[in-house]
Order: sequence, then structure tokens, then C-alpha cells
Amino acid sequence: MPFFRAFSRLSNCLFLPRSYEVFIAEICQHPTTRPLLFSPLYIKLFMRTSKPNTQSTAIDCNLNAEKMTNQNSKIQAPCQVCGKSVLVDPYGNGFCENCGWVQNREYGKYPDDVRYPNIVSFNKAKRLFAEGKPLSPSFEDFIEGLKFYKEMQFDYDGKTYGVLIRENDSVHFYLFHSLVNYQIYPSVSDFHEKAHINGTPLSSLWSNVVNAGYMVE
Repeated sequence: MPFFRAFSRLSNCLFLPRSYEVFIAEICQHPTTRPLLFSPLYIKLFMRTSKPNTQSTAIDCNLNAEKMTNQNSKIQAPCQVCGKSVLVDPYGNGFCENCGWVQNREYGKYPDDVRYPNIVSFNKAKRLFAEGKPLSPSFEDFIEGLKFYKEMQFDYDGKTYGVLIRENDSVHFYLFHSLVNYQIYPSVSDFHEKAHINGTPLSSLWSNVVNAGYMVE
């Protein structure tokens, strides 16, 4: 029965005089006829009884293009950390060249947590900026980012290292494109305590680490 009701409604829409746009709107607004819109039955009937308004179709395409342009356009907004003007997209995302904070809509919900896309918490970022310091993560910040994102990386002594949390919660620590000194730890806490580079604890080397953040490769 639902099919016959849908077909009856589709037939009424097809054979009553109306514009192409009104016809499509009437088909789409009924749950029973909407699935028939791309069926072979609809295509055969529609091709016999209707012709699209090419002028209106061109207008629709222009409106859609304008809508996409507006969605991709950026506006000026004050940085959430330093207050300087930043270009952000319609979703509130943007990078502050002044302090390094990545603008996002989630910062106020978890002000003390390290969450992607930033590698320090919002409150810590404000404190570091007020102290005139860069928004660089401590080893503990890096660990919190690892727990959240599960894939991290950093550079040390001109080399890039990766840290991954696998499905069984084990942590894999390695030099990119190398199996030398590949380390596996049963948990994040073990990695925090025991990870090393050539025997020196990673926590002791952290002041010389650069570009610590979420994995990009």
C-alpha cells in the first residue's frame, strides 16, 4: 500500500501544470514520494512530461556557488588568548600569528584541558602569553595531548620522533623512518616514566625538543 500511495501522489505531481521548481519541491516534501525521486519510474515519467527551466537552474547554481563562497569566506575576530585581530572561518577556526593560539569553539568548554588543535590548555596559554612566553608544551602537556589525540610527534636534535597509542593502550615510541631504538610501553604512564633517547630520559631532554604537537604525517 505505501508504494501505491506514493505512486498516486507522484502521478498527481507529474500531470498537474506547475514549474519545475515547484514540482521538485512537492516531490521532496513528502516522505513517501521522496525515495521515488531517483527511481527509473520517476525518470521515465518525468522525461515524458516535464522539461527543466534551464534559466532557473543556472540561477540555482549561481546561488549555490555564492553560498559556498560565503561559507569559505573569513572574517576578522579578536584572538581568544591575546586579543589581536585574527582571520577566522565561519566555524570560528583560525591561527593567531601573534601568539600562536589556534582559534576554535571548544576552548571555553575545557579551559584547563589539552585538546586538539592546541597543545596547551586555554588557561595555560593565557598565562604564558601574559608572562611573555611562547605557547610551548611541557612534557606533561605533551602527555595530555597524547591521551586525547593518540598520535603525537616532536623534533629533537634534527630528527623527528613519533608516539602512538595502539588499540591495546600500549605506547609505541620511535624515530621516523627507522626501526632503531623502537620502544613499546604497556601504558602512557610507563612511557611517561621510562621513555628515553639513547639512554637519556625523554623528560630530561624536553627543554631541547621543538615542534611538539599532533602528528601530521
